[in-house]
Amino acid sequence: MAPEKSSLYAELLPPALQPVGGQTRADQLLAWMRAHSTVEIVDLREALQVAKAVDRIYHRTDTHWNDLGAFAAYRSLAEWMQGPFPMVRPLDAGEFDRQVRITPAGDLAGMLALMPRFSEARTTLVPKTPSPLIARDPTAIMKRRTYLPHQEPKVFACPSGEIASAVVVHDSFVLPMQPFLARHFRRSTFLHAVFAPEVIAAERPELVIEEMVERVLSRPGFLPASELATFDAAAGS
Repeated sequence: MAPEKSSLYAELLPPALQPVGGQTRADQLLAWMRAHSTVEIVDLREALQVAKAVDRIYHRTDTHWNDLGAFAAYRSLAEWMQGPFPMVRPLDAGEFDRQVRITPAGDLAGMLALMPRFSEARTTLVPKTPSPLIARDPTAIMKRRTYLPHQEPKVFACPSGEIASAVVVHDSFVLPMQPFLARHFRRSTFLHAVFAPEVIAAERPELVIEEMVERVLSRPGFLPASELATFDAAAGS
């Protein structure tokens, strides 16, 4: 779960917007999953707090983390992967150069209709050596669905990946993590905002990762329960 910027930087909120109560919905979900589910759940917050003490890890004018935050989250996930997959070797920050680009402001400025008045100094991590990732075409099964513009499935091959395959179901927070995470899989499929059980069944991956930003816990209907039930019935399970 990707923490909200307002959760990670709560101390910067005005007094009227400080969190109320001892537990957030993310706290409740993490505790429930650990008590009642066999699905592994990775809490990224500690790693991000450590990174936050050194760098600014979210954009100023946007709700999303920058490359530094994405890399800290990736490292936390890669270190977890070393449990079931001891051969995994997480990337080191020293393998990248930092670059700062001035770009148009992000989604927070857009929500206020102030995007033209602000800009964003975006810190990016550029690999010092060419990336080993090779883009592949989506399969016919992946193309059966209709996707929003710029949210089509992404498939990568990485000959040096330590794990055979993975399917990653994600939102926009994983986009800056893709270049890091995909290096660990000889084949990886990234499904943006679509939980597609037919793709998972066809790919038969060694690892399935589902990422979601904390704010979805305040939205009804983010779990496609009816679709999963239909797929289970069709599969005879």
